[in-house]
Amino acid sequence: MLHQILTPSEHFYESARGGTSVQLTTRQSAINQVGQAHPTLSTMAARTQQLGQHIEALIRRDAAKRSLALDERALRRRVDDYYLPMFRWTTEVVEAAQKKQGDAKRCVCIGLSCPQGGGKTTVSMYMQETLALMGKKCAVMSLDDVYWKYEQQVALAKANPGNPLLQVCRV
Repeated sequence: MLHQILTPSEHFYESARGGTSVQLTTRQSAINQVGQAHPTLSTMAARTQQLGQHIEALIRRDAAKRSLALDERALRRRVDDYYLPMFRWTTEVVEAAQKKQGDAKRCVCIGLSCPQGGGKTTVSMYMQETLALMGKKCAVMSLDDVYWKYEQQVALAKANPGNPLLQVCRV
């Protein structure tokens, strides 16, 4: 499913990794394969590598602040399979909106919807810092400050039994 939203260079990278399964192919190895097979894509691959390394550094920084250990394979997979495609999608949305706007300089708003604790704020902060790396301005606003009480969440889940995103887990 992931490969359906990737650009050609990312699709090649995904194919080099064997689809969505984790193999021992490193990002650098896949980038080398892209450069050899399609020299015009090597610049895009190098940019993707730079962005991936930057996002990894952000995750490492946050893990160090919390004294958390990181699994290197899990970290790379999270960056490659989640953050990079999301970043690619975000930049494509922004670029398409800006192209449509022409000379009118207006902001582009992107909303993320996810249950509480799903990582919206985290991904927003990583995207903000990564966009800054590319020279783009980004402001983040969180509406997570308004939470429903547990009883309200349970009532919503009961009213929508067919929606798994609204079901409540008790921890």
